[in-house]
Amino acid sequence: MATPDQHDLAEIFAGYGGALARNARALLRSEIDAEDAVQDAMLAVLRAPHLLAVVERTSAWLYTLVRRRCADIVRRE
Repeated sequence: MATPDQHDLAEIFAGYGGALARNARALLRSEIDAEDAVQDAMLAVLRAPHLLAVVERTSAWLYTLVRRRCADIVRRE
């Protein structure tokens, strides 16, 4: 599978961004922290878009990234 281009990444962010933010808000109970978690996860995707080529389920992978970012935020506090 080819590395996704910017158009593909924009579609991924538009398609999953809202749901990921709701999930992060439910985990963190903080709008600001939830936004940070989602932004960190999306930044990780932008830095390594080639990883999407080997991911079997994009949504599950994105939720895992966000959940891990949420755990990092909780540990820091």
